[in-house]
Amino acid sequence: MSHAVLERPTAQQALSPEDQFERYDTIDTPKIVVIGFIAAIVTFAAIVGAQALYFAAYSVESTEKEVQAADALVEDALTKQSAKLSSYGWVDPQQGIVTIPVDDAMKLVLEEENSRKTSNENSIN
Repeated sequence: MSHAVLERPTAQQALSPEDQFERYDTIDTPKIVVIGFIAAIVTFAAIVGAQALYFAAYSVESTEKEVQAADALVEDALTKQSAKLSSYGWVDPQQGIVTIPVDDAMKLVLEEENSRKTSNENSIN
């Protein structure tokens, strides 16, 4: 079995602490600072970009929901109006005022006008 023997450095081989520090100081600090600074800027830009993208998508989504809600309200109002215009009902039962569908009312008005024109033509002749 062989054993490794550590030898003590001689006076010529012995380095001062400053020399030893310089010998192992191979880290490029300015380069690391620049890379770290650029990485921080890129990270910040990515965060701001993601936030802008999120708020743009949120704005579009909320606008679509508002439009859909408004469409539902308008459709509901139109359905109620259409039902009211196409149904029979009482406005005031005591006075005998009723509602009739618009189509029926238009036919009645047309018949009245035709009968009035006919009576006017007969009276002129």
